[in-house]
Amino acid sequence: MTHAAGYVRYDDGQWVADVTAAVYGGDVDTRRTVSVGAFAGLALANTHAEGQALSASVARRFQLEGDGVVALGLMGTASTASVDGFTEVGAGALSLQASGLERDWQSLNLSARFTQPYKVGSRLVRVYAGMGGLLTTGDREATGDMRFTGAPTGSGAFLVEGAETPPLAGVADFGLEVDATSGVTLSAGYRGVFSDRLTDNQIGVKMNVRW
Repeated sequence: MTHAAGYVRYDDGQWVADVTAAVYGGDVDTRRTVSVGAFAGLALANTHAEGQALSASVARRFQLEGDGVVALGLMGTASTASVDGFTEVGAGALSLQASGLERDWQSLNLSARFTQPYKVGSRLVRVYAGMGGLLTTGDREATGDMRFTGAPTGSGAFLVEGAETPPLAGVADFGLEVDATSGVTLSAGYRGVFSDRLTDNQIGVKMNVRW
């Protein structure tokens, strides 16, 4: 999978705004455990996916006592994605056929984040924590239609339900940023999305280089 992105940003210390465009594409390996009654097997496949996204955001910073900062932000994103149909095989007598998927969806994220800087030796460390809400409209289907083939006799009737992005979800994040050297910032953090029948947890590490 390859990914490319570009952005423009405005920041006057109080207001910050940016626009970001991103594209991606490439092969994707799938790995799924299939269970029917007492039977369980591993199904594998390969497919091709590609897509693009355009987002714009604006935020207002509020300075607090003790150098703390609260930022209220709003970000809107329009995305498209295309995934080829594929068949997962290897689960004993079962195979799972997934249809191709074409999606166009939009999301709106309203957030609040608190950041507190600390001086640790000669380095500046910023600790942050935030929360917000995520509204999603458009094609919210996260997977295409699926059906089993080659089901063992006597397994009974069953239904394969696709996954759908919830229309409304809560978002929480926290982490820290460290100014390693002049123009280089290291960061590590957690981001979670929570809703009915959805829990998405991400932990990431990032390095920014400015010149």
